[in-house]
Amino acid sequence: MRALLLTAIVVRLAACLVADAHEISLKPGMPALTNVGVPLLWQDVPNADKAHAEARITPEKPYRWVSDLGEPFRATAVVGAKAGGDSAVLTVWDWNRTPIAQVKLTAPGEEALSFTVTGRGTYLLTLDVLAGAKPIWRLPRSFSVCPSNLQRRETFGGDQFFLGTCSYPDRQNWGNDYGPGHPPQFTEQQSRELEADLVARLGMQVVRIGPLGYWYDEAKPIDFELGDACVQTLAARGLKLDLQLGTGFEWMILDKYRAVKDPKWRYPPREEPLRRFTRASVERYAKYASFIEVWNEPDNRDFWRGTPQEFVAYLRATVSEIRKAAPNAVIANGGYCFIEPTWTGIIAREIKGLTDWQAYHSHGEVPITANALGTMRAVHAAAGYDHPVFVNTEMGYMAWRLDFEREMAATAAQKALYCWAHGNRGALLYCSREYGGPRGNDYGFLDYTFCPRFMYGAIAALVDGYAGARFSRILREDRDLHAYEFVAGDRRLIALFAPENRDLAVAVKSDARKAQIVDAMGNASPAASAQDSKMTATVYPTTLLLDGATKVEIAP
Repeated sequence: MRALLLTAIVVRLAACLVADAHEISLKPGMPALTNVGVPLLWQDVPNADKAHAEARITPEKPYRWVSDLGEPFRATAVVGAKAGGDSAVLTVWDWNRTPIAQVKLTAPGEEALSFTVTGRGTYLLTLDVLAGAKPIWRLPRSFSVCPSNLQRRETFGGDQFFLGTCSYPDRQNWGNDYGPGHPPQFTEQQSRELEADLVARLGMQVVRIGPLGYWYDEAKPIDFELGDACVQTLAARGLKLDLQLGTGFEWMILDKYRAVKDPKWRYPPREEPLRRFTRASVERYAKYASFIEVWNEPDNRDFWRGTPQEFVAYLRATVSEIRKAAPNAVIANGGYCFIEPTWTGIIAREIKGLTDWQAYHSHGEVPITANALGTMRAVHAAAGYDHPVFVNTEMGYMAWRLDFEREMAATAAQKALYCWAHGNRGALLYCSREYGGPRGNDYGFLDYTFCPRFMYGAIAALVDGYAGARFSRILREDRDLHAYEFVAGDRRLIALFAPENRDLAVAVKSDARKAQIVDAMGNASPAASAQDSKMTATVYPTTLLLDGATKVEIAP
């Protein structure tokens, strides 16, 4: 009886909280607020992004910042007595950096919030604590409303292209001024599972992970405890691995490098322990792998302090053991980044025939990726490769300021489409969950509190919208406009974006019987004309869906 009474009280209290919540209705294309009264996203705010017990936004379900369509997102904003201000303002920003709603709070004080979202979208929340008119604290958080892509991911790209992410589950052991490595209410494994849930829900197919074992002494067994936990967590959700192999153990390095003072993991290991570690790792984890990647950026002295010839010897020994333990495994080199371009050429020439795929990395805008892919083609043509298969195993854009969240999201979708259209076998975003906040070391589509960034919503829309489609042709590709055609049944998908971040009027002519325009977050609206669609290409990719079209062209 007592338990039933307590349950009734809890339910009644919850109902009161919902009833008293500040209701905020959001939808695509809302007008900007006037007289925002707080710093804009590109303006400096003291103490931005750092964890603070006195200023917080807490979702109704702890660390659950992603909701399904039609499901309200509820949270509580709190400003404590020690926050140092006398008022606070919570501002909602859409994925185009537009401030669209605000709630004013007293300080100290708290406000229950209930967001009702029409359609799909990812929204940034900033809680600014003020002393008079002076901002003294800014806490950013974000939430996303989008359907799960779990049923869509297997058909995205088919055998043409896959999309994945670089993930480093061991980083959840780390913490810094922005907050703990994993939430204090969670165990490390609970934190790892929540990240994996969100990665799988987004529709990712492959996760780059590794190295996965620790070997402290040749006389001791290899410790795979953390690797097992990470791999099983991902595999349970149907995620395949880019199994990245490496041997960063001080005791293993070649005798000639024993006296070096900088981190010894960057130096070549002795062959026998290298082979033993590789064989044990592959025997344990190859069955979970989409492909196996050997090392990371061997043409970058930050990761390889031996000679390029020593890296070739390293790769030869590693590949030999992979082939013994997993004869059918697909193998790629550690992604090139061209910091030491002479090394890139030497390595590519010497390892010809040893790897199945040729991996590279590119960060920044699409032109940087285009240059990297052009370099890959030139290097491998010079080395005599007949039909190289390129894969981008690391691509990102640093959102070093809050306003760059938009560019990070837009370029992720741009580069996925570009890599697909240019014959890459796949591309991996970098990386799923960052721990440094928007002021530095920040590339993730989830931040360290599991908040989905604009990038999360944009990639969710891409996977959902292009599942089941195949790349068909490039309609136009120049400095002002990229236009790609994909085909799914009798539907053609025309992807448009302006890589220079300058809006461009575009007319698409076709013989379609029906046309819809889909925005960056996946919201569809009917085009005014199916045969002559007037559109605006922006930094975010926009999609024109054409039903029954047999002819499509971009008007001059």
